[in-house]
Order: sequence, then C-alpha cells, then structure tokens
Amino acid sequence: MTDELVRALKSHLKKQNEEKMRRRDTYKDYGLVFATIDGRPYDPNRFVSRHYKPHLKRAGLPNFRYHDLRYTAAMMLKSGVDIKLVSQVLGHYSEAFTLRVYGHVLPGMQEIALARYDNV
Repeated sequence: MTDELVRALKSHLKKQNEEKMRRRDTYKDYGLVFATIDGRPYDPNRFVSRHYKPHLKRAGLPNFRYHDLRYTAAMMLKSGVDIKLVSQVLGHYSEAFTLRVYGHVLPGMQEIALARYDNV
C-alpha cells in the first residue's frame, strides 16, 4: 500500500472508532473496514448508487462499473510493473491467474520488452 493510502485508512479508522463510541449501544462490530453507522456491511447496490456513481460524476470520469476498478490495477502491467507485484496487489493466488484474467491488456508488451533489451 502507498503511504497516502495508509494515512487515509488510519484517518478512517479514527473516525470509525469515534462512531463506535458514540453508538456503543447500537453498534455491532463485525470487524469491517467500511461499515454502516451501526456496523453492518454496506449493501453493495445501495453503496454504488449512493456513493460511487456521484463521485465519478464529480471527478468528471465516465460512468463505469465498480468492478472495472480492478482493471486500473491490472493496467500496472501495461506500465511495466512486475507481474508478481501486480498479482499481489490484486489479491490473486498466482501470477498465472493474473495473466489469464488480465493478459488482454498486454498487446505490444513483447515489443516494448525487446526494445528495452536492445537498450541494455
């Protein structure tokens, strides 16, 4: 994780702990990173429609599926990030699985690798 992400998660945890204290009588702690104000898991459909899509609009981004965010991590492959690291970031059990799922983002990578080799 990046340092910025760690800072954001620590800030979120602090706010979440404050919410738990305020609602200690009704808060049920399921150990979730992101939960409703009473501790339950978010309903994914309500989360996407209520939070995700408005954020896309505010950021001036096209309307794409929430699941498509995983492809942004896979695009690291295209920028030359090692397959092992990309696989770990995506939470995959093997590099082979990552390549099987996201290999389509790699057209032209062989030419890039050969050009880099020529430079060496």
